[in-house]
Amino acid sequence: MRGLITICIILIGTVATIIHIKHIYGSQAARTILFKSHRSFSQTAQNSMNLFAKEQEKITTSSALLSDIIKDTFPAVKKVCIHAKTDGHIKVSFTPHTPVALINEKHLLIKSGALLNKNDLSDDFVNHLPSVTVVQKDTNTITICPSLCRFINRSDNSLYRNYTVTWFDKTHIELRDKQEKQFVLLASDQTVFSESLFSHYTQLKQGVTSVARAQKTKNWYVDVRFKDQIVLFAQKGERG
Repeated sequence: MRGLITICIILIGTVATIIHIKHIYGSQAARTILFKSHRSFSQTAQNSMNLFAKEQEKITTSSALLSDIIKDTFPAVKKVCIHAKTDGHIKVSFTPHTPVALINEKHLLIKSGALLNKNDLSDDFVNHLPSVTVVQKDTNTITICPSLCRFINRSDNSLYRNYTVTWFDKTHIELRDKQEKQFVLLASDQTVFSESLFSHYTQLKQGVTSVARAQKTKNWYVDVRFKDQIVLFAQKGERG
């Protein structure tokens, strides 16, 4: 009789443990994760998210941990909202980081200075961004310095509409004129792009004769990095 009581106690304890586990984690068989992605994500990214959701249905985890997993898996995700529904399903919605510039036609720069894959967001969301080419010795990696972030954040969109911007370092920034590609503004991260500066630039362009303009092997540089003076010089090289 004592042995029977002991067995009953063990069975009761086992059942209680199973009920406690189910209460904490829920029934995996009934669990479904429903993803709702922001329209700014590309179709490729959304497909990856759907596949990820199917995999996560087999895994039991807390909401906080699931949020961290999503952000680690999809770096373009900034905010995750998780709602547990009464039917045992989980609804997950998330929004992307807002990029401030397109870097080297492949990467998206966000305010923190981190780079995202361009393909994570839709073309409609990316095409309007300022575009900057970053030139570095190591072509396999791109290092985003704080001065570059500040330059992009303070530059007006009209600058990128009118010029192709190439960043070498904070003292060497080239802005190639999109209308007259043989003309290049040489600037630094401290250059103030005022109406007065562009007025002087236009006057200098007009001062270059048609004969000089016809020399296709020359680029005309307008160096505005000096205080109270602008330097115009020609240099051989291909036009951008």
